[in-house]
Amino acid sequence: MNTTWAYYLWLKSLKKENDFFINNLNNPNKIQEQKLFDYLNLFKNSNYGVKHSLSKIATVQEFQKEVPIVDYEDLSTYISCISRGDNNVLANEKVLFFEETSGTQSDSKLIPYNRSLLKEFNTALAPWMHAVFKLYENVFSGKSYWTISPPNKPIWRTEGGIAVGIDNDSRYLSWAGRVLSKHMIFSSRKNHFVEKTAFFIAELKEIINYQKIGFISSWSPSFLLMMDEILREHWTSIVSKTSNLSTDATWDKIFPNLKLISCWTHGSSQVFQNKLNTVIGDIPIQSKGLLSSEGVVSIPISKEKDPVLSFTSHFFEFECQLSKDVILCKDLVVGNKYEVILTTGNGFLRYRTKDIVLITGKIMQTPTMIFVGRKSLNSDIVGEKLTELHCVEIIDELSRNFEIDIYTAYFSVGFIKKNKYFYKLVLVDPKTSFDKDKILKFVELKLRSNPYYEQAILMGQLEDLKIEALSKDQYVQILENYYEEKNIKAGDRKPPVLFPLKLKDVIIEL
Repeated sequence: MNTTWAYYLWLKSLKKENDFFINNLNNPNKIQEQKLFDYLNLFKNSNYGVKHSLSKIATVQEFQKEVPIVDYEDLSTYISCISRGDNNVLANEKVLFFEETSGTQSDSKLIPYNRSLLKEFNTALAPWMHAVFKLYENVFSGKSYWTISPPNKPIWRTEGGIAVGIDNDSRYLSWAGRVLSKHMIFSSRKNHFVEKTAFFIAELKEIINYQKIGFISSWSPSFLLMMDEILREHWTSIVSKTSNLSTDATWDKIFPNLKLISCWTHGSSQVFQNKLNTVIGDIPIQSKGLLSSEGVVSIPISKEKDPVLSFTSHFFEFECQLSKDVILCKDLVVGNKYEVILTTGNGFLRYRTKDIVLITGKIMQTPTMIFVGRKSLNSDIVGEKLTELHCVEIIDELSRNFEIDIYTAYFSVGFIKKNKYFYKLVLVDPKTSFDKDKILKFVELKLRSNPYYEQAILMGQLEDLKIEALSKDQYVQILENYYEEKNIKAGDRKPPVLFPLKLKDVIIEL
């Protein structure tokens, strides 16, 4: 069976889920309500379901009244019971494995996966892959390369014998997807535990050896940029000594059959877009929707519109960042920001994701959205309540208002002496001269739009903003130290735009 036919059969196996999604874009609210009642029936006899009397809940309003909104920490006792081998704790299904996530400001988390949750991921995959096939001609005429979330340590087992991690990312696919996995290149587990450069060399050799690569799905654009750097540095050993291509060739020349790259483009990832566009050439980039180990929030199904709510996958609630009201998808307001609250097939009921989305419009009656940042990423040394969300917005405005050639930028914290702090705007690898004072004035004004930050400045609790620069090599080392400290897997690495206080970076004064 050739590759095109293999993908065709895979898409055919996903047709039912795709058609259901497309046919209900005008009626997501009805599907969402039914989804909730299915969950209530599924979980009513679990320990958690009995505790919250799920069998007695008859309306959405009763669900919101009787079941609390929770963080991972609120569920940690239940997760511990599952890891010891207890059954029917959160859901009435067997836990197949755990995925270990790496948080940016917290310890790693164990997310239980059962058949229901895996099915929900597949449900989201159906309209996404059908849209890719429809919108990008010949995208599946060759193999595709998928890196979902490369682990940073081997599979291990809990006290109860449950595996933490999976040996092959194809487990996320349907049975048909797993059958055609020979037509896909998954990031190889055997390469994950070697030194970084060796990992990328091994991955690149496999991709290069298969010249008809048509689709690349990654998470962070920084992962792709790191891959590109290794490619340039080890060109002759990866590509070929006899290649007619030079080391400055863009990806559209290196991979002539590559039709699409899917990766994050919003939130902190957007600072890498210009650089990524430069190295890949004319290959289109599809903005990947909001996906995490806990669930799928949005998926891309249009070239013109932002990713749309994956309303057939899970039950969704949203906490408005202005009013703090918790609402359903039917009440979302375009232009407002919300924290996503998930109810999913593994028994996570009303789970705070800490992911913030901006509602941008609708496809029919289903809201579209972009990821703008993590609620948990903030800096509050003296009560200034500075969020990464705000920092991303400032840097985005900076890039649009000033013509400066930099690799990226971020905010960090500096200190003069004990209890005397200031924020610094760090520019990475500046190539052009610029008006330092003008940039400082612009950014400081934006920071002071946060009344808590302005109050801290006026009271002398914070010194004025400073601007500094460091080389690209120094920045890469800072990121590596940060990721190692936080135990963040390669596929989960979103470079922070607001670094924590305790980060010890090396700075060069401009």
